[in-house]
Amino acid sequence: MPARILSLRLPQNINMKQKQQKEEFTILRGAAYFRYRLAMATLTGTKIKIKEIRSEEVNPGITEYEADFIRLLQKVTDGSMVKINRTGTKLKYKPGLITNNNGLPVVHECKKSRCISYYLEGLLPLVLFGKAPVNISLQGVTNDATEVSVDTFRSIVPNILTQFGLEETAIIDIEERGIYPDGGGKVSMRCPIVNLLESVNLTEEGKVKRIRGVAFAARTSPQICNRMVETMRGVFVDFIPDVWVHSDHSKAGLSAGYGASVIAETTTGMLISADSVYKSGTECTPETVGKECALRLLDDVLAVSYELLIRVGRVRGQFVPASGPLSHGHQFQRPRLQS
Repeated sequence: MPARILSLRLPQNINMKQKQQKEEFTILRGAAYFRYRLAMATLTGTKIKIKEIRSEEVNPGITEYEADFIRLLQKVTDGSMVKINRTGTKLKYKPGLITNNNGLPVVHECKKSRCISYYLEGLLPLVLFGKAPVNISLQGVTNDATEVSVDTFRSIVPNILTQFGLEETAIIDIEERGIYPDGGGKVSMRCPIVNLLESVNLTEEGKVKRIRGVAFAARTSPQICNRMVETMRGVFVDFIPDVWVHSDHSKAGLSAGYGASVIAETTTGMLISADSVYKSGTECTPETVGKECALRLLDDVLAVSYELLIRVGRVRGQFVPASGPLSHGHQFQRPRLQS
C-alpha cells in the first residue's frame, strides 16, 4: 500500500506578527513649538508624528528654516529618521542617539530668513546630554529685528546653566557679525555634557544692581556705536549709576546695519535682557535704536516679577520658578518662539 503524504501547515513565526504591527507614534498637530517637539522627542526617545502643519495656510507645510533645523539635528544625532510627505504637512520622526558628532567640529550654514539664535535655542537642550562635548560653528544672520540676538543668548545661557550647578558652562563666541538680510556672520558654540542637573528654586528676582550691554555696527561708521551708547546711558543714568555699554564695530558681514543689546543683572543673579536692531527701509537713527533698547529693558524690569523659560527636560528634584506677565520682548516674539 503506497505511503500517504501529509501536508502540514506550520504556524507563522510570532516575530512576523510583531513586525507587521504598526509602530506606535505620539500624534501631534500643528506647527507650534516645532523645534522643541523634535528636541524633547530626541531626549525622551519618543517617536512622534506631526500632522496638519500649516495645512490651512496659503503656503502649507514646513518652512525652509524648519527643514534646515532638521538637517542640523541630524548632524548632532546618529540614527535619526525623518519622513515628510510631498506637501510637507505631515512629518514622522524617529529619534536617534545624541552623539554631537563624537566631539568633532560641526559646521552648518543657517538659512538667512532666521537668526542663528533660532537654531541655538532648539539645539542647546540636546547637546547638553550628548555622547561627547559639542563643538559647532553656525553661519548666517547674527542680528535681526524679529529674534533674540546672539549677544543676548550668549550672555543669558551661561548664567542659566550655572543656576543648575554646571561647573563648566557653554562658551558662545561671535566670530563674525552678520546683519539681516544677507548675514555673513559666524557663531561658534562649545558646550560640555552633563549627566544630571541640580534642582533650583527661582522665586526671588531681586533688585537691579548693574546694567551691561553692547552697541554694534557692521559696515557702517564707527560713530554710530558711540551715538547709541550715549543715548542709552542718558536713559539709564536717572535710575542706576552702574552702567557700561561697550562698542563693537565690525567690517565683516554682507549687510550694513546696527543695533544694541542690554542686560540688567539683579542682586539674586537673575538677568533681564532687551534688544533693538535697525530696520531697513525705515527712518531709524542710532539715537532711536538706542532709546528703544533702553526703554524696552526698563519696561521689562518694571513689568515682570520674573520670567524664565527652561526647555531642558531632565531636572532632578523640584523646579520652582516664579512667573509674571509677558514682557514687551516676549510679547513681541511669542509668535516666533512657537515656530
